[in-house]
Amino acid sequence: MNGWQWLRREWRGGRSGDLSILAVALAMSVAIVAGIGLFAERLERALDAQAATYLAGDLAVNSRKSLPDNLITVAQSSGLKTSQTVQFPTMAYPVSDDTNGILVSIKAVSSDYPLRGELVYKAGFEPPSTNYGLLASGTALVDQTYLDRAQLTVGDSIYVGELVVKVVGIIEREPDGGFSLFSLGPRVMISMVDVYSTMALRPGSRLSYAQQYAGDEDAISDFATWLESEVNEDDVSIRTLEQGQPQLARTLARAKQFLLLCGALGVAMAGVALALAGRRYSRYLLDAVAVKKTLGATPKRITRLLVEKLAALWFLSTAVGLLIALIVQAGISALISTWLETELPAPTLLGAWLGVLTSLISMVAFLGPPIYQLRAVPPLRVIRRELGGTGSLLSASVIGIAAFSLLLVLYTETPWVIVGLLGALLLGGGVAWLLAILLFSGRRRLVQASSPWRLAMSSLARHRWLTVGQIVAFALTLSLLASAVLVRSSLIGDWQASIPEDAPNHFFTNVAPYQVDNMNHTFDYENIDDSGLYAMVRGRIALINGEDAKVRAEQNGYRHISRELNLSYASELPRDNELVVGSWWEPDTDQLLVSVEESVATRMNLKLADTITFDIGGTQVKVMVANIRTLDWDDLRPAFFMLLSPPALEDFGASWMTSAYVPEDRTDFIPAFLREFATVTVIDVGYIIEQVRQVINQVSRAVELVLSLVAVSAILVLLATVRSSQDWRLRESAVLRALGASKKRLLGALLIEFGFLGFAAGILGAGMAEGAAAVIQTQQFDLPMAWHWPMWIILPIGSAIVVALFGLLTSKQVVQVAPNDILREVN
Repeated sequence: MNGWQWLRREWRGGRSGDLSILAVALAMSVAIVAGIGLFAERLERALDAQAATYLAGDLAVNSRKSLPDNLITVAQSSGLKTSQTVQFPTMAYPVSDDTNGILVSIKAVSSDYPLRGELVYKAGFEPPSTNYGLLASGTALVDQTYLDRAQLTVGDSIYVGELVVKVVGIIEREPDGGFSLFSLGPRVMISMVDVYSTMALRPGSRLSYAQQYAGDEDAISDFATWLESEVNEDDVSIRTLEQGQPQLARTLARAKQFLLLCGALGVAMAGVALALAGRRYSRYLLDAVAVKKTLGATPKRITRLLVEKLAALWFLSTAVGLLIALIVQAGISALISTWLETELPAPTLLGAWLGVLTSLISMVAFLGPPIYQLRAVPPLRVIRRELGGTGSLLSASVIGIAAFSLLLVLYTETPWVIVGLLGALLLGGGVAWLLAILLFSGRRRLVQASSPWRLAMSSLARHRWLTVGQIVAFALTLSLLASAVLVRSSLIGDWQASIPEDAPNHFFTNVAPYQVDNMNHTFDYENIDDSGLYAMVRGRIALINGEDAKVRAEQNGYRHISRELNLSYASELPRDNELVVGSWWEPDTDQLLVSVEESVATRMNLKLADTITFDIGGTQVKVMVANIRTLDWDDLRPAFFMLLSPPALEDFGASWMTSAYVPEDRTDFIPAFLREFATVTVIDVGYIIEQVRQVINQVSRAVELVLSLVAVSAILVLLATVRSSQDWRLRESAVLRALGASKKRLLGALLIEFGFLGFAAGILGAGMAEGAAAVIQTQQFDLPMAWHWPMWIILPIGSAIVVALFGLLTSKQVVQVAPNDILREVN
């Protein structure tokens, strides 16, 4: 008989309960890890594709200066597709009324634009069949805002500089459009072949050049590496998803981290179930191994049979787990893929290997030690049942914790999850050990059946170390599940708070100083919630403490901080800004001071009283660092790395800007506003907000789906823990029934016993969950720490009820089967 035949015989011979727990625990470890791994790998590749749609290519560069010609040549020689754009401000006039000039932002695009993503337009525009690409010479796409201001419609013609173009469509969304606080007017898009015909490119013109590249991953990576060494980073910036859509990038990064965390928690619980069920299963195999040895089987033969059996069990469980993983990742992908402009790539084996490795490590670490001890079972156990055992519980626990730590290292990619979970586990184990010493050390270990309470307590005292093990197993499971729920609630709450219902959905830029008071009055009169108007001045950091700022920036790996920055000034600390170091200046101060954003201060090693010299249009302004502050970059309100005191910037010419929330039912506000403030640029960012909200909702559903798998693992632990002590509970109950104990008393004792285990585990689990969640929330997800007092009530009471009912359900043989039959079956 080989291991496979032995496994089949046991499955058919009445041991399917323990084998089922082992098989399901292994399958769940594979399903959780591989399911999340497959999805995470698909999502990562999809995000790369999605990032490309925001950049109009796989890679994009921007510059205020003309880009070197060799960039296109090298890219094309590397097999990459290329496109180019040029943006600049100029005046646009209706042909029918050349006095109605409006400042617009021209975007000239080359024939292959866009390489990735789509240009969304409406009103009858069809791509022409010419070699001029999307736009034919002499045609243009425009923003609806321009048509409203100029009182034009699609089909009318306009002057763009000296060029006459026909409006053939309305731009709904550009793939690389986003929004710019320095956009000087509504968008007008023309063909690149017409750009010089506008006669608007003159010395001193404010131009922005961009190139986009697309191709296979290796070619893009090689070209990006070459590009970084070739261009001057002071003049050229390489665009990424984090720069184009930071909110989406951060939301999805946190979601991926949480899914990995859930995978680690699910594997931990599956490992606990595997260890408990494996230890009970190994006790069952003691007699079978002893019998085989009496029939002549050698330890080597026994080892081979056991390895074959475990290999067969692992293979079947892994296959089932991978099948479940495919279903799980398909469900998560279906929830996420609806907002992607590109389909999720097909799953690959790369995302499943970690699940297979996890199940192998779990089986070897959690199931291997007790099974390995079986090779030493003496044949004499056939007549002397006290001989032989399943090995030291302490050594098995050490091996299990080491394996758990290894899985966390492989899976979570962060030390803080390991610190939080292992710290909670060790703390919980220590507290449970002290609990056993305090509650049970002085109790008599004889059966005291005078009442159900005494009967339950004496039973727990006689098996106090097993009691401790069950409490720790229950508590660990509860703490892992509660930690996942707490972190999930904090994450979703943080996501939803980042985009509240009244988040600003319009930006107002290019506001002239004389318009500031009138705009404030308009917002107040129309009851529009705005963020306050801020002056904007362009400046570059020239010196820090009298030394060249570029040198310090290069030393700190933060070269782009030495480029032109958006500077502003304020008398009061803006809302959603918090001081970290220093104090805010007095409103009427005459000092030249600056407030620095915390991340910039950290990377540039700036401290209080340091001096910064800004170059603003050739004029140098020296200021002193008065404070360092944090701010929320996700709230769609004006935010600045450098915020100066009023005397430092008041003498410089500035344009003003703000953001505001315009309710959906106030469709009349923007047209009326533009009629009053014709030179102000209004940028609608509502679609960005809606996209982020949609992602948050769908990611939240994916998180809940993964939590359901973690809950299945928790049920496995509950089942394995109850079954781990089932044999001696049935044996003692049968003896008590034979001595005259009533069914009511026995059921009452079991109810109290399991209820006590659940209540003690609930209290211990709440403490472990609070500690683990605090570490994970603050260190891993950068969330504020919160005290979850309802958990300290819900978890103990709920755990006591669930464990008590579950224990009674699985121990119904106590009152349903004759004592003689129970003793015969247990033996």
